[in-house]
Amino acid sequence: MEYSVRIAARRQPFAQIALLIAVGIITGSIGVIDPTLIGAEYLIGALTIVVLTSVMVVVSSTRSGSKGPVGSLWFALIPLADMVACALIRASVIDHLSAAGVLVIFPLAWLSFAFPWPLIVAGVVGTGFVTAYPLIRDGSGVESPSDLARVLTLPVTVSLFAVATAWVGRDLARRQRRGDDEAAQAEAARQSSTEATLTIEAVVETSPHPLAIFDLDGRAVLANSAALAVGARAGRPDLDLRGGPVELYDARGQRGVPLGLVAIEQVLSGDAVEPRRIFVGSPGSQIVIDVVVRPVHGADGELRAIVMVGHDVTELVQAVEVRDSFLDDVGHELKTPLTAILGHAGLLEGSTDATAAAQAAIIRRAAERQMGIVNQLIAAGRATVVNASGDRTAAADVVRLACRDGAKAAEQKHIDFAVVLDVEKHPEGDVVVFSARDLSTLVEAIVANAVQFTPAGGTIVVGLRRAGKAVVLEVSDSGVGMNENEREHAFDRFYRAPSSRSEAVPGLGLGLSVARALAEANGATIALESAPGRGTLVTVRMQAV
Repeated sequence: MEYSVRIAARRQPFAQIALLIAVGIITGSIGVIDPTLIGAEYLIGALTIVVLTSVMVVVSSTRSGSKGPVGSLWFALIPLADMVACALIRASVIDHLSAAGVLVIFPLAWLSFAFPWPLIVAGVVGTGFVTAYPLIRDGSGVESPSDLARVLTLPVTVSLFAVATAWVGRDLARRQRRGDDEAAQAEAARQSSTEATLTIEAVVETSPHPLAIFDLDGRAVLANSAALAVGARAGRPDLDLRGGPVELYDARGQRGVPLGLVAIEQVLSGDAVEPRRIFVGSPGSQIVIDVVVRPVHGADGELRAIVMVGHDVTELVQAVEVRDSFLDDVGHELKTPLTAILGHAGLLEGSTDATAAAQAAIIRRAAERQMGIVNQLIAAGRATVVNASGDRTAAADVVRLACRDGAKAAEQKHIDFAVVLDVEKHPEGDVVVFSARDLSTLVEAIVANAVQFTPAGGTIVVGLRRAGKAVVLEVSDSGVGMNENEREHAFDRFYRAPSSRSEAVPGLGLGLSVARALAEANGATIALESAPGRGTLVTVRMQAV
């Protein structure tokens, strides 16, 4: 189907008006040269062009006539009729004014630009009629090569013009069609983008969790009401990540946590951004938010934005603190009478009465077992109630002292126990960013767990070594090991493996959970490798100084 620009050109009156003006110029020139040349034939041609121009002006101004690609073809009658009129004018004055021969260019250009090829061919034939009309009128015919040249030169020449004009018109139509297609695609993409944006905004707003999208300069592009509320509490209602410190605190109580810009810098550098817990608002009226930062990439893979999603865990943290405070308080209340029992049992073991001494030993062992459980309760409470302070600690001495009780327990069970402190030989030293008290509790918990699940004749090795910018604590045993399900729950609080129940292993299932809590509070990582019957390896990576 022909393109609308060419269809619209069929209705334009400009070529017809230009032809009328050209006829006026020719008429004026003839009036100067020889007015007698303006005879009946000339006047018929000129008046025909005047009438046709009037028709085109009326049709164009009233927007009448068919506008379809087929129905609009009747407009071709006007330039074809113009050619007949041009033939009459040319025949009258061609001997005195050769410029009259170019009048046929106007209707031919109109046909070539706006109409299909059959009508263009008709226009070229029409130019042949224009040159042949004088011969037809005089009845002389084409009698010599010169007559043939006079008849064919203009049609052949203007046919080239017609072809060039047609190509230009069709190329213009193709370009406009391509431009319109691209514009339509751009508009469709814009509408799709608008719909996607509205959908994203609706999804973001319906989320009960704080959610915001930032550009790479730290400005909020999109945020829901929950995120704006967090920003207002932090003293940054516009959620702009730039600027000075705000009411954001880390787990240690340090104010002005630069969460946003640091996260953006990490994402830009390609580093993974770990979830982070922040405390928002002034002390005494804070909420606790777990924040996750993720990059947003474009279709070309380039980083476009940063999305931050928060989860309000204030109630959960408060509940955990209440629970852990309770465990800590109960543990200390239980520890007091157990200390008295152990003291008196120790005195009775020194009795000369063998029966009394044996019974005192039974009491002491039972009390020690209960004391171990109480110590786990206290450690479990302290692991989350006490915030890590970021102290610097010489790890080797702490690990050596923390292994004493474990070594004694292993000796009583006839387990080989070894402490290998390779870190002491390293030139960069053993100082770590870890609270000494927390590190001692962590080692005690892991070692106690290893002793409990390693049978007599087994082996436990505690190692401490330097690994680049980290100091690594490794506790390996040749105990019963864990299956996949047990490994998944090993760090859960109060989780006890089925084997520990069937074999009556004492404990509350707090050892490894305490170790993980203390490790995370001090910025360390803890991992576990184990298989049934092949023992367990617990690895703690601490930040070295």
